[in-house]
Amino acid sequence: SSTNVTPQQVTDLPINGRDFANLAMLAPGVKLVDSYDPTKNRYAVYAVNGSSGRNTNTTVNGIDNKDNTVGGAVMQLPLEAVEEFKISTSRFSAENGRSEGAALNVITKSGTNQYHGALYAFFRSQDFQTINALDKADNSPKPAYSRQQYGGSIGGRIVKDKFFGFFAYEGIRERSSLSVDADSFAELTLAIPLGAQPVKAIPTPFDEKRYNGRLDYQLNDKHRAYVSYTAQDNKSQNDQSTNQMDATEGNYTINDLIITNFTLNSVFTPHMINSFTLGFQYWNNLIDSNTRAPYFLFPDGVSFGTNINVPQKSSQHKFQFKDDFAYTMGRHTLKVGIDVIYEPQVGGF
Repeated sequence: SSTNVTPQQVTDLPINGRDFANLAMLAPGVKLVDSYDPTKNRYAVYAVNGSSGRNTNTTVNGIDNKDNTVGGAVMQLPLEAVEEFKISTSRFSAENGRSEGAALNVITKSGTNQYHGALYAFFRSQDFQTINALDKADNSPKPAYSRQQYGGSIGGRIVKDKFFGFFAYEGIRERSSLSVDADSFAELTLAIPLGAQPVKAIPTPFDEKRYNGRLDYQLNDKHRAYVSYTAQDNKSQNDQSTNQMDATEGNYTINDLIITNFTLNSVFTPHMINSFTLGFQYWNNLIDSNTRAPYFLFPDGVSFGTNINVPQKSSQHKFQFKDDFAYTMGRHTLKVGIDVIYEPQVGGF
């Protein structure tokens, strides 16, 4: 079964964090689940029919957007760039990709003969942040928090009825912190002679930008081509920390992602259509630390020293070729196609 999320729904429905994957819940059997990857805690993770969400396959304009290391989607798009998407939860055809869970294909926006644009900004400051009961009982300060999410889009004709362009940008700046447990802080204070650096709050800043550009060209009445390019990069600190750690056990995380495609859609006759696509996907993730110190772990879980989760690196490069052909004969439609992915680099440490 499949559910189409329309452009009107993408535009009108409220979405927490402007993450289009939240709209996947409109499909029967889909629910949001906790992230299985600490570097993706800020993004919506959806699961189908009781699964963990790691077995879903997401494509952008038909190009594979799957994380081959831990599963699920690897890249997020600016919401302004999403025209519509289709999620298939069961009994989907081979053209929707390889997945034992769900298949979700996103279509990016294109320009039209009319000029359209949008600007938006969402701000949340420290003034709206409250202190939780545990921090208040320990006389700990209110955790720092501020968040700004902003962006916009513009699209329209370059040559009327012939050449169109679209561009969208989204930025996120977040300043937050993780309160250290009071008992852990007291224990780490006693361990200062061993090299511990106790703090009452561990900063967890996060910065991200996403952008998408697309050019469409109408060659003639039968052929239309377009190029789409989407990029995302983010940087964060201490996303591997817990409330039982100190300043020495921090880390930094860097993500760089690209997905791009060239597509030629052809209508040879009213009964015969073809779609040819070439695509490329790139992802590089690094989790590391600037601290190199002996690691100490106490029986109650309190620790300090170089974080045991670093260093980590994941990288994947994918080249993809697709061709889908459909022929209609009265009440019957014949579909054939090919989808080849060459992955010269995948893995890490």
